[in-house]
Amino acid sequence: MKKEKTEMTKIAIIGIGRVGSTTAFCLQIKLPTNALTLIDRNLAKAEGLKFDLIGSFPQNADKIQVGKYENANDADIIVITAGAFGAPSGSSLWTLNKPIIVDIFSKIKPKKSCKIIIITTPCDRTVHLAQNLTGLDSGNFIGFGGQLDVNRLKYLISNDRKNFSKTIDATFIGEHGKRGIPVFSEPVSNKNKIINDTRNFFSTYLSEYNASTYGTASEICTLVEALLSAQGEVLTVSYYEPKHGIFVTWPCRVNKSGIKPIELELSSEEQKELAILIENRKKE
Repeated sequence: MKKEKTEMTKIAIIGIGRVGSTTAFCLQIKLPTNALTLIDRNLAKAEGLKFDLIGSFPQNADKIQVGKYENANDADIIVITAGAFGAPSGSSLWTLNKPIIVDIFSKIKPKKSCKIIIITTPCDRTVHLAQNLTGLDSGNFIGFGGQLDVNRLKYLISNDRKNFSKTIDATFIGEHGKRGIPVFSEPVSNKNKIINDTRNFFSTYLSEYNASTYGTASEICTLVEALLSAQGEVLTVSYYEPKHGIFVTWPCRVNKSGIKPIELELSSEEQKELAILIENRKKE
């Protein structure tokens, strides 16, 4: 009996900066059988990355291509990493990145089955903007960043306890970054410091490096893998919460069927903090 031919997944990356290019590299390691389209406003830059990747993965050369924005229209998964990384004094990343997202979605028309991952900061807001611009179902969109907060929180707890072998039960909710809420019950020497350091991890630990590249790219690839898997994985992402009408960072079961938030038991203090965060977001 002749086997049916399995169609390869088409993945498009829009924005070939540090995170976009490193994500492309990670995808060649983790998901080498899928087609990859590299898209950037600087076409020559995308071409350079293509041949750099071919230098490491010549066997994948026929699956790596450079495209224009419209070449993302038939992608099964679109990863958007384009956007400003840092904001000059007196401005905000939302102000800088909002027009970039508007411009991208004026050039692409994703198909209805496409999953779209938005990395652009602030991802909980930019992913909502992207969803509104396309009119696609909110389930097509995932904002990314929360899993980095979870990883950073677990590191800080482990470092405090001087034990990196123990499994840490911790998560991060509400929003990626400084306003999010670390959730954990592990006994630590200074809980407030760990909460503050998690929220300000970049400025505290990465400011001299001025990048958050490898962790971001690796976790994006994990997210893509989960989206292609029947089993999937629990990952902290930004998903649309219909009750509140906004995208919220939350631990979710992610698989090829979609995104399903998991239940959490929050303390009264965490519930109050989350409610305030959500109300503030609704006003923005």
